[in-house]
Amino acid sequence: MADIIGRYLSTGLMLESIKTLTFTSETAAEFYREHLKERFFPELAEEMTFDQCVAMIFVGENAVQKVREINGVTNPAEALPGTLRHKYGIKKKGPRNAVHGSDSLESAEREIKVIFS
Repeated sequence: MADIIGRYLSTGLMLESIKTLTFTSETAAEFYREHLKERFFPELAEEMTFDQCVAMIFVGENAVQKVREINGVTNPAEALPGTLRHKYGIKKKGPRNAVHGSDSLESAEREIKVIFS
């Protein structure tokens, strides 16, 4: 956990908020509502509700882009060395990610409301 947080902080981002939670099926559906009709959604929801997670809000210039670069591409098997998904993602039995990053400022605002409200 310290390595993950440290990687974000090292880029000049600031940690604004942190929260431990367990997603319910309803929370997972709201968080990933743009994927509700995708065939992979049931597996995604199962992953999200499997165990606790630590949600964080990082703020700073170009925060969304910086987080996405640090995280790497979604599939850990395709993520570049040095990215968090390459280092911590589970590549067997389908991709399992250790981190999530919003794809836009609008998504970040919506996801923050789902988790931190």
